[in-house]
This record gives sequence, structure tokens and C-alpha cells, in this order.
Amino acid sequence: MRIRNNRMCRKGDTATYLGTEFKWMRGLPVKIGERLPGGRVEVWPWVKETGKFSFMSSDPKVSDLECGGED
Repeated sequence: MRIRNNRMCRKGDTATYLGTEFKWMRGLPVKIGERLPGGRVEVWPWVKETGKFSFMSSDPKVSDLECGGED
């Protein structure tokens, strides 16, 4: 899926959440999951305190993610 910076992101890739819908998640790395209806994607945010991705997922808009790395 193409997201904010026009890079391809795939399930399992890491992106940065840049939206405002989930204010607590802004700027955090998130692991990409399944594409959901309505232009959304399942993600697992990084939890700094545990040093790993959360077991709880969120569903931000695809356009609120910025993928890092190469295509």
C-alpha cells in the first residue's frame, strides 16, 4: 500500500504514525498489519517502556502513516 511519503509499505514493515486522530500515538513507530476497509490499516504501536511493539492494535488511516526505508 502506498502511504503518506508515497513509499510502498507491506504487512510487517515499520512506519511512523503522523496523524492526529490517535494523539498518544503521534510520532511513534508502528508495525503494519492488515489493510482494513475504509482506507485504514491495522498497526501495533511501539511501547518504549517494554522495548517492543504492543499486543493491542489500532486502526489509523493509511494516509496518516509514513513508511521508512526503501521501496
